[in-house]
Order: sequence, then structure tokens, then C-alpha cells
Amino acid sequence: MAFNVRIFFYAGIVQAIQPRTIQMSTDSVFMLIEPYMSGQKQASNGATEVAFAAAPAGAKVMRIEVDDGNTIRYELRQGANSRTAGANSPAMSGRDIMPISDGAVFAFIDATGT
Repeated sequence: MAFNVRIFFYAGIVQAIQPRTIQMSTDSVFMLIEPYMSGQKQASNGATEVAFAAAPAGAKVMRIEVDDGNTIRYELRQGANSRTAGANSPAMSGRDIMPISDGAVFAFIDATGT
């Protein structure tokens, strides 16, 4: 059964502003820089790899969203990496955020068939 995978590209992350600090604070909260630069959606096809278009220039962070209840195996092709998503690729479900570089390509395959 087909399901959707969505990716969104961001220019980076930014530290949350703490307007009124009244006690010592030694950690910070970081957020994605909104609005996102662009997004894409692809549907799994069960048996073969599905690749997204390359990341736009200036993108530094990618958010991945896999439809609830589904798992993918993925490869992030950037630089010299030319691996194809398959049975030996990392698995993920739900949502995740990854650092990327210009021209990075995210590819996935439905994990149930691997």
C-alpha cells in the first residue's frame, strides 16, 4: 500500500530568544528558521527507490515526515555518496531533521519490502 513521504528545506536553525531570564540558564532551545524554503512530496511504490529533487541552494537543514504507521529505509546522497536506498540502508519512521548541503538528494524505499 502506497504512503507519502514529505521533505521540507530550511535555511538553518536559530536560538530561541529568552526575553526575561531571571535565573541561570545554561542550555538553549533551537528552532527551524521559518518559513521553510521549499517542500516536496513523493509516494512510496513498494518495490523500488524513490528519489526527491535536489536540495535548493542555501538549504542547510531538511525535515522529513513519513506518514504515520509506516517505515522507510533511506539514503542521503551528498558529496561522493552514491548509494541506493535498500535493505542495508538506515530505517526511520515519523519525523526527523538532518543537516544537508546544497544539491543533497534524499531517496527512500518502503521498509516492509526489504
